[in-house]
Amino acid sequence: MPTRAKARLIKVMTPIQGDDAYIVVKSPKWGQLVDLDSGAQKKDWNILGRVLASLVVEWNWVDEDGSPLPLPSNGGLGALSVDEVTALSAAIGEAVKPPLASSPASSST
Repeated sequence: MPTRAKARLIKVMTPIQGDDAYIVVKSPKWGQLVDLDSGAQKKDWNILGRVLASLVVEWNWVDEDGSPLPLPSNGGLGALSVDEVTALSAAIGEAVKPPLASSPASSST
């Protein structure tokens, strides 16, 4: 029986957080993907922030003083700079992309 992955570790390249920055993202549900798309089309930052925050289950990001930031779902999203939010959303976007090009069903023989 297959084992379902619960979360995925992602290195996040952001000059603000440094080379060792990472996030752990859980796999989104279909409804969350629909909400992300809807929020992006409407430019609704509340929807986007809520969904992004719900996907991050662990990270090692810190504030300007080096203190650990709370998870996005616990208020950490509001403490981020625009550059950090951009890096976070890009990393999550890569994590939730279906790997169509590398899937066995899509390869031609």
